[in-house]
Amino acid sequence: MANSFNEVAESSDIKAAIRALQIWQYLIARAQNRQIVRYPELSDLIGYSDNRPLTQILGHIMYYCHDHDLPPLSILVVNRDG
Repeated sequence: MANSFNEVAESSDIKAAIRALQIWQYLIARAQNRQIVRYPELSDLIGYSDNRPLTQILGHIMYYCHDHDLPPLSILVVNRDG
């Protein structure tokens, strides 16, 4: 049994979907506080050295929001310049 989010994500065949669930919670909190998130901050939060893996992860969130008529949480994630 995994003891942390990182262990669950690393041991899973559906890593991007698990990471999307983790980031979903973070983005909801940021949206509630009317805050944006920069790509480097999000990469650091989940332990990635760059932003490239975030494309697929944020894609899961974007499609989920679209399919369920929810506000697009993925737009809270911006580049360094905002």
